[in-house]
Amino acid sequence: MQLALSKVENLTVAEASVEDLGIVGQGQGRASEARWVVLADGRRIRTGAVVLTTGTFLRGLIHVGEEQVPAGRVGEAPALGLAHTLQRLGFRRGRLKTGTPPRLDGRSIDYARLEMQ
Repeated sequence: MQLALSKVENLTVAEASVEDLGIVGQGQGRASEARWVVLADGRRIRTGAVVLTTGTFLRGLIHVGEEQVPAGRVGEAPALGLAHTLQRLGFRRGRLKTGTPPRLDGRSIDYARLEMQ
């Protein structure tokens, strides 16, 4: 996909964490437009269009046993700022379980003592 995107004219791809959107034209029946994005490092980038690809990081939460930790993939940060922005703009939000089932080391199981199911 990176190769395909690199061939698109007038497209600049930037990998960064977006914390906020600069929205203009809100209210009074006017159409809203995203005119800039604010990155985690504070930089503001003007834009003509924004494509959000949040994946599972938007308000990401990892469950480890009884513990809940705000995160993306293990060791990566969740997209909290952008989640707050979308909430402020009135987007309906929800949560889907994308968890990984517990993993067992087959070498540690005595299959002879188990009943086939």
